Amino acid sequence: MCDRRPDQLVLWNPILDLRRTFIEPELPWGQANFTADAWRWAMTEGALLVDGAFELGRALLTEFGRYRPGEVFGSSDVPALILHGDRDSYVSYDIAWAAAQARGCIFHTVAGSDHGFDTREREDEAIAVTVAWITGSYRTGRAPRGGR
Repeated sequence: MCDRRPDQLVLWNPILDLRRTFIEPELPWGQANFTADAWRWAMTEGALLVDGAFELGRALLTEFGRYRPGEVFGSSDVPALILHGDRDSYVSYDIAWAAAQARGCIFHTVAGSDHGFDTREREDEAIAVTVAWITGSYRTGRAPRGGR
């Protein structure tokens, strides 16, 4: 078993509230995929089909109600950076922003980006900011671009 803890943590578009993302989804992607009918089907048939292509099993879906990643993240003192697109239709920008503020970690907005940093330019921005932060050259003296 490895007892080492990470020195730093970088989260890209993190899912910090499983309930608000999957069980009672607030955003368009979740609302389209995790309907009451889809949940009923999954509980009786054993799986839910996401985007018509990716199967999530009943055991995983049941675990969504048990885990609180936002609470775990909030209780950690590992230095962290969150990068998130402010037009993410899959995972809540607002939840990530609030978690970063509550924890006092660095939050970087990738302006105009949907989930997954949806253009090469936005992906390059996410990579550059991540590398700069990990190597210590990220300018912490100025507010992250696009922050609220």
